[in-house]
Amino acid sequence: MRSVGNSPTLGRKVLRELGQLVRSVMVTRSLTYPRILWHVMRKPRFSSGIVHFPFGRVRYVDALSLRNTYLQLFVEHVYDVVGLGAAPTILDCGGNIGLSVIAFKHRYPRASVTVFEPDPNIAHTLALNLQTLGLDDVEVLPVAVAAADTALTFLPDGADGGHIIAAAADDVPGAIRVRSVRLSQYIRTPVDLLKLDVEGSEYSIITDLCQSGQIGLVKMLICEVHGNPTVQAEFARLWEQLTQAGFWLSLRYVRLGASKQRPPFVVVPGVYFAVHLYAWRP
Repeated sequence: MRSVGNSPTLGRKVLRELGQLVRSVMVTRSLTYPRILWHVMRKPRFSSGIVHFPFGRVRYVDALSLRNTYLQLFVEHVYDVVGLGAAPTILDCGGNIGLSVIAFKHRYPRASVTVFEPDPNIAHTLALNLQTLGLDDVEVLPVAVAAADTALTFLPDGADGGHIIAAAADDVPGAIRVRSVRLSQYIRTPVDLLKLDVEGSEYSIITDLCQSGQIGLVKMLICEVHGNPTVQAEFARLWEQLTQAGFWLSLRYVRLGASKQRPPFVVVPGVYFAVHLYAWRP
């Protein structure tokens, strides 16, 4: 018999996936999720393709990443926001292939969206998706957001996990140099919603927004925060900074990451985690 701490059996995984399949179909009232699963099963990782959504065709660069993002956005509704007004201004930092932009524009058709995506291949796919679906008033910037205007080393992963690294591009296979822009310079007028999914760069970006005072122009923030023992102090500082900036805060669990170093708690597989942080002004 397996111990409590072991990974789920194949049978449990199958039952969990079947439950997710039924829930997805019931929530969305569409067969999009079964279509995506079909691509996951028949396509190798990091292979591109096209899936038909109720609103049109969507190109993807990795079927498994598409599955996970679809569940978060269209089944769990992690980016759904009420009260933004008829024509909100939205900054989407880390747009990937554009599903978040699509979700924003479907809820707020008159929204003005600026989306940042540093991976050149994914940014191209993002632009094609927006063009195919005829979404206007969206500006695509193929750059990284950071705390300063500079050039950074970016390590693509062919999916949704590309991130900035400290090493030189020549020292890491597959790494490239990308342009980064100081996000605070793009916040000169009120921003109704700022979405940050920047794979660990959120700490320095939010610090710069707070120090520059531009955070005062942001009404709501959704940020995927990445954590591990090395950034515990930064996590605490981020929470304090946003509190001092006048936000109310809440967290929603996203995922726990396995690691060789195991905490003493059975339900915690490792020292890595990611959570969605929600910030709004009362």
